[in-house]
Amino acid sequence: DDQGHSDEWRQRLLGVRSKGELSMVIADARHRSRGRDPLSALMVSHVTLALNKMTKLPQHPQPKHRSPQQLKRDFFEAVNGLFDRAHALLLHLNSRGLATVAHAAATMKRNDTALYESVVARVCEPSMFCNLTTQGFSNLVWSLGKARVENATVLRSMVSSLTGMVLKDDPQNEIQVSRFNVMDISNTLTGLGSTSSAHDPLVDRLLKRSVEPEVLKELNEVIATQLIAGCVLCGRAHEEAVDTILHHLKDKLSAEDGHLVFTTDKRALIQCASTMASVMAAPTRRGKGKAVNKRAELPKSILSDIRERVDAAIEAVAPYMLVELIAGLARPDVKEVLEPELVVKAALRTKEMFSAPPHNRRTQDLERAIATLAPTADMHEECASLHAVLVAVHAKSVAANQARGSGW
Repeated sequence: DDQGHSDEWRQRLLGVRSKGELSMVIADARHRSRGRDPLSALMVSHVTLALNKMTKLPQHPQPKHRSPQQLKRDFFEAVNGLFDRAHALLLHLNSRGLATVAHAAATMKRNDTALYESVVARVCEPSMFCNLTTQGFSNLVWSLGKARVENATVLRSMVSSLTGMVLKDDPQNEIQVSRFNVMDISNTLTGLGSTSSAHDPLVDRLLKRSVEPEVLKELNEVIATQLIAGCVLCGRAHEEAVDTILHHLKDKLSAEDGHLVFTTDKRALIQCASTMASVMAAPTRRGKGKAVNKRAELPKSILSDIRERVDAAIEAVAPYMLVELIAGLARPDVKEVLEPELVVKAALRTKEMFSAPPHNRRTQDLERAIATLAPTADMHEECASLHAVLVAVHAKSVAANQARGSGW
């Protein structure tokens, strides 16, 4: 009978298509649970499946008998219930399940330091860590980079505990630096850079691993850009390893079919342009003077190669992505490569998109966009104008959300 119930919940969760439908399944599980735990009907596999799906679900289709405000309340009640249940089941989760919990918490922007600390402490138990894969490790470090943990020292301590387990080079552990693939390296560097752990000894080990032949074979334009972005976050924009990856990216773009990925992936194209700008700006930020600026010629060349495709992509990219592009390009040391007209075009297009309804956009997304764009406001007239538009739209969004209930 218990097995039958278990299969029932699994099938129902697999069939969920939206946040509203997930909320209804969790509400039913709460109604049918027994004992002190309000979601005791859900076992480990159900919780990890629900958390994994939760981060990817759209709002629609919505149950017709619920108002938007009620749907939002139901969903957040479901989310809180799932994370409470996950916390109660931590001792029964395997290493993959623990990584799933951390990833879901970071993606949902939960401010739950105790949950992250419990997950990391459990993962670092030798009997658990020996079964953790490089993918699970890198996803966990990436998640900590996205986590909302107010105490930066606590966050770095958690990351240091994880990297320390890798650096032991215990042959019994599944995780060895020699087994990291390019995505594992990229996600780990991104997490380390985002948690102010750029000086962690693991960074140097991963940079050496990133230029080994078997890793370079895995690189395409998208992955190379993500890997370089991770290096930039770690303050290693001008390491020899980055030069090697840049040359590889340049060769890809120069190849007969090297532009195919970027032609179909506008987001990757914009990310590449922003990342190249970050590499070029890095010497100025680090204060190493003109001698290092000569090493910016390669990213400048890459920017020049993709300039026309960046220009064309502006009409087809979401507004928040354009904000990131403008923030990357509106710098005195890169404008001469891409020309101010490109920044102006992106700013005008972004203003047009943000000025149109609806005005109940996510206030958190707007606040992040305003903060991202703020440093460029004094560098270009159009950037200042766009910044003012975003501030105005944010005010309208707050008012609209208060009046009608914000989107979830």
